[in-house]
Amino acid sequence: MKKTLDDDLREVIRLIQIEKKLGKEKITQEEVDFARYLADTKKYPRAEYVVAVMYLNGKELPKNKDTAIEYLDRSSEHASYDIQIKIAYVYHVLDETTKLKKCLRLAIEDLELFYPPHTDN
Repeated sequence: MKKTLDDDLREVIRLIQIEKKLGKEKITQEEVDFARYLADTKKYPRAEYVVAVMYLNGKELPKNKDTAIEYLDRSSEHASYDIQIKIAYVYHVLDETTKLKKCLRLAIEDLELFYPPHTDN
């Protein structure tokens, strides 16, 4: 069966719903497995970020800073500016200054694709 754009959109919407629950509501094991599937199999940057936060919180997954940073690093390599900003904040909290700066640079580069810098003529 061929996946459709609607299937992909449903996955993303479901992932965003899980992300919104982080730190606020209980996340089911099925939701954890779904986020990990998207992170590990499909390499969705938002899913990698969500799984990293789960590892940092230690509620849905065992607390593991090193594994969380691995997921953050993976996500940062291909995330859009909105996720880069979230990752940058986590790096700020973790005092990972070099990684924080890299995320912010990548976020700015991504934004400049949509909003090119103005040049004075």
